[in-house]
Amino acid sequence: MKKTAIFTAALATALCSSPATGVPEAAKPAASAQCASMSESIAESEMQLFKNIYEKGSNTVISPYSIGTVMNMALCGANGRTEKEMRKALKIPASKDREAILKESKSLIDSISSDSCLTIESANSIWAKDEINRKYSEECSKYFNAEARMLKSAEEINSWCSDKTHGKIKKIINSASGIDVALINAVYFNGTWQTPFKKSMTRKESFKKSDGSSMTASMMHEKTGVSYFENDSFKMISMPYKGRSASMLVLLPSEGTDIKRFVSNITSKKITDALDGSSFEEVNIAIPKFKTEYEKELSSGFKKMGIRSAFGYAADFSRIAPGLRISRILHKTYIDVNEQGTEAAAVTAAMMTKCMMPRKPKEFRADRPFMFVIMDTESNMPLFEGVIENPEYR
Repeated sequence: MKKTAIFTAALATALCSSPATGVPEAAKPAASAQCASMSESIAESEMQLFKNIYEKGSNTVISPYSIGTVMNMALCGANGRTEKEMRKALKIPASKDREAILKESKSLIDSISSDSCLTIESANSIWAKDEINRKYSEECSKYFNAEARMLKSAEEINSWCSDKTHGKIKKIINSASGIDVALINAVYFNGTWQTPFKKSMTRKESFKKSDGSSMTASMMHEKTGVSYFENDSFKMISMPYKGRSASMLVLLPSEGTDIKRFVSNITSKKITDALDGSSFEEVNIAIPKFKTEYEKELSSGFKKMGIRSAFGYAADFSRIAPGLRISRILHKTYIDVNEQGTEAAAVTAAMMTKCMMPRKPKEFRADRPFMFVIMDTESNMPLFEGVIENPEYR
């Protein structure tokens, strides 16, 4: 009987935060060529996955970094047709050998790290009921910092995920029955805005949903300096977190644009081009507070991208262990966006915006469905991305 493997991405974000910056963004350090190459592959492939799983009418939030890390761990255990299909879907050239993939993965993982102002924690693990290929286990330890664990129960896996996500994702599987190998990534993010929103400025306002109906949302307001981009298709602001090693990009489709059509047309390159083409402007910002959880089984999304043999009895993950196939790819996210931040930074930011030449502030009012990307500013790696259609905060 063919053994089954479950490749699991468990992740969480806790954004004790609020956006904006009062000073122009500092030049980010240059990412290594290895890091940039892997970041680009993950950003592009996971944007396609997002399009495949996005369903209009509800909030959709994923972590490209978490999913990409797990899929790269799986790829490095694949052979033959399975490896070829995965390489193509994950946007990794056939000319790039396995050692290069491992080194690029390590370079990216090493570049995503916490600093004194921002918390980004990522952990990988391999769980197996029986012995797996020793070389594969050693490579995952060396290049993915993955710990090897004996797979005994769902409770142990869930406890590991809860611990690595600070209790935000308490449960990823219901039972360990039928699972022989599990590859798991957990990522936790906690950042405060460079300049916070004032709680006194938050008020209940109307938010227009994608079906034409309206709901009441808690809209946060701030006038401050941020990186701003606008074209005929969308507006975008980049709101840095304290320490400036990560930013939230908020993409607001032009008035009257259907959010599903916008998502189908957006690409990772369009986002990075918009970031490169942005300018520092004073902006009247209005965005809703939101807290949401998302859960999705991702197999169908990857099958649409051409990864097929990996899920069937023709699967070849012989570098991990004989006779494995993927049975499920599970993904959970949690995100909380609110006004909290450091007031001292807000005052400093406000002071410095006054040094700019006076001009009429830009308007950015996200009172309709919008897209967001939380991006590591060194590698341009999208840590989280999503579409918010129902900005509830409970």
